[in-house]
Amino acid sequence: MGLGWQELLTIVIFCLVMIVPIAVIVVAVLISKSKRATIQCPQCAETIKRQAKVCRFCGYILQVDSARNKLSQ
Repeated sequence: MGLGWQELLTIVIFCLVMIVPIAVIVVAVLISKSKRATIQCPQCAETIKRQAKVCRFCGYILQVDSARNKLSQ
């Protein structure tokens, strides 16, 4: 004998209730990490990697690391 449709529905709802909050937390953590890994170019305002020395959009030459820390705040 298999499970009835009510039991299957209960299992699916239970799984969704458990999985969706975990997925939301994982996505939020990934988004926050990706934002910390980037800065905004002071010349063209495009988002670039924190380690960049030259903006790939406008060619602006970025300053030393201390200036990057100020830009990201």
